[in-house]
Amino acid sequence: MKKMNHTIRFLLLVVPVLLLFTACQQNAGNSNAEEEAAGMAAPGITMVQVSAPGMHCDGCTATVEETLAKMQGVDSVHADLESKEVTVYCDTTQTARAALVGMIDRLGFSEAPGK
Repeated sequence: MKKMNHTIRFLLLVVPVLLLFTACQQNAGNSNAEEEAAGMAAPGITMVQVSAPGMHCDGCTATVEETLAKMQGVDSVHADLESKEVTVYCDTTQTARAALVGMIDRLGFSEAPGK
């Protein structure tokens, strides 16, 4: 009976530690978005910068981000209103830079408003 109590106590101490360790390992593996933000994209993914001088409001940036995000091979998109630059992380074997530029042109953001 005493041996069984020791086993139960051991398990009560070890199992939570193992669960905590496993949770920490899983969280360490989920930092892909943070790595991309720091400039360390996933293998096969390239950062492409495209100019979109026609963006003039948050609606414009949302339209650019949502549309480009739907293109094949695109991993993530960020349109910066202040700099008028769009940063796209994509597989350039599936989506060429020219295709991204063409889509921005079709959306009407390749020229500044009033030009």
